[in-house]
Amino acid sequence: MGNCNICNEAITNPVCSECLQLEIAQWLSDFQAGEPEEVKAVTQLFEHFSTGVNCIVCKKELNVCAHCYCEEAKNFVPKNHSEQFKRTFDFELNNSR
Repeated sequence: MGNCNICNEAITNPVCSECLQLEIAQWLSDFQAGEPEEVKAVTQLFEHFSTGVNCIVCKKELNVCAHCYCEEAKNFVPKNHSEQFKRTFDFELNNSR
């Protein structure tokens, strides 16, 4: 297993930025909790990183770990939905590194 380029922790939830982006965008839309299109900026932010680990969903290479991706994506979630976001995308966001 490779390490994340941001936090240098082992990648234990190998889901890529693009797959997470789709899930988060759908969540934002379902809960009317923000603009789904804004989450694309997070994916673009990390696109130049490489981990050598492939996504278990789509088989593309991960750029960063799910925790670091969601940590950045939560900045696009209104404060009144942040706890629900952390529960839904619980890649240890309550225990930020």
